[in-house]
Amino acid sequence: MKKATYILTIIILSLLSVGATVQAQFLEYENTLKLSVSPYSIDTGHDFRFVQDNPLEEYFVNIDGVIRIGDNSIKLKKKYQPHARIRIEVNKGRLKLGGYTKEKRPKYRGSEGKLDIPVDIRSWYVDSLSIEDKDITISIYDNNTGQLLEEKTYKLKPDSVDCCYYPKLCYTNLDGKEVKVEYLKFKVDDDIDYSKPMKIVVENIWGKTYKVCSHCVDYRDYSMHNIMMPSDGDTLTEKEKSVIRELPKGKFIYISDIIAEQNGKKYNKSPIEIRK
Repeated sequence: MKKATYILTIIILSLLSVGATVQAQFLEYENTLKLSVSPYSIDTGHDFRFVQDNPLEEYFVNIDGVIRIGDNSIKLKKKYQPHARIRIEVNKGRLKLGGYTKEKRPKYRGSEGKLDIPVDIRSWYVDSLSIEDKDITISIYDNNTGQLLEEKTYKLKPDSVDCCYYPKLCYTNLDGKEVKVEYLKFKVDDDIDYSKPMKIVVENIWGKTYKVCSHCVDYRDYSMHNIMMPSDGDTLTEKEKSVIRELPKGKFIYISDIIAEQNGKKYNKSPIEIRK
């Protein structure tokens, strides 16, 4: 078996030396991939196709060097070899790799540079994509010769991950403009018009909003007792707004237990941290 694999490898490398390109056999045969959409990431990815006697497989196992060249290009170096032999590239986004180690086979994903424990690279994924991206091309090169070993273009199909969207706090500033602030970036300043409603908004990347069923303001009083103020709906009460307005400098509170209804199901969203 090893002898057959070795012979196939020699044949491939001899083809490369005269400029021939190996037909796709290591990249998965699907033609369409899901473009996963979440609030802070748009990504896609797939497995490499490990099949018996595939001559490329040996360059993806026992890897102790994952060497990033740029956002879209990574070289792989096998243990006991001085240089990287394989280079993987994509035509857009930021490439990352995944796989397994041989010790109890824990998952490997994303570590780069010299690895303390060698890994078998089994998958690839790409983030920093755009919702407008319609396809993506992944290529595998012989890093020594620059010759193309395999290349495949996948169509991308958007797949919205609704349950992962985070809440925002919406208020009106003193200029009369509506402001929406993400859940980790809300710092109270002097531009809030507290006479106007303040609401919790849960929306997806395309601006579609979902019903907020209830929420709760958590804070500490002057005696350092924890106070919880549960409320129905998406609109802060006058008491809740006064807690924000009177928040001492350097302190913070949370709007927690935010329940939003999406596609007939209710989800508990991440809390909104508000600080001065």
